[in-house]
Amino acid sequence: MSRRVSSKIDSWLLGVLRSFVGVVVGVALIVGMVALLSWTEIGVLQAERALELGTAPVLAKPDILVWTIRPLALIGMIAGFMLVGGPLAAIANLSSGFGAMVRFGTAIFAAALGLGLGTLTIALVWLFYRPWVSLIVVLAGAAVVAGILYLGVRIADVRYTSDPLPPPDPEPPAV
Repeated sequence: MSRRVSSKIDSWLLGVLRSFVGVVVGVALIVGMVALLSWTEIGVLQAERALELGTAPVLAKPDILVWTIRPLALIGMIAGFMLVGGPLAAIANLSSGFGAMVRFGTAIFAAALGLGLGTLTIALVWLFYRPWVSLIVVLAGAAVVAGILYLGVRIADVRYTSDPLPPPDPEPPAV
C-alpha cells in the first residue's frame, strides 16, 4: 500500500474514532440537558406553589431564568443528538457525496429528537401539577417534530434529486 493511501486511511480512522468519542460526549450532553431541564421545571413549579401559598421568600417569579434555560437545554439536546449521529457521517465519508447527505439527515433527525425529548421532559414534569398544560406541550412538541421531519424530507427530496437516467436503448446491439 502506498504512503498516500495509508495516510488517507489513517485520517479516516481518526475521524471515525473522533466521532465515537463525540457519541460519548453527546450522550452525556443529552442526559445533562434533560436533568437541567427537569430541575428547572421542578424549581418553577415549587416557586409557583410557594407564591400561591404565600410562603415564598422572594415575591418574584423565575421567568427570565426559565426562559433562558429552556432554549439552551433544547439546543444542547439537539447538539447531543448530532454528536450521537456523528459516526454515521464519518463512515459515509468513504464516498465523496454521501457524507454530506448523511450529515444533513442526521441534523434533521437530531433537531426532531432534541425538540421532541425536550417537550416530553417538560410535559412529564408538569403532568401532575397542570395536566392540561402538559397535554398541550406534548401536542405542540409532536406537531413541531412532525413538521421538522416533513420539511426535512421535502428539502432532501429537492436538494438531492438527480437527473433521471436516460432511457435504455430500444434494441440491444447485435453481436
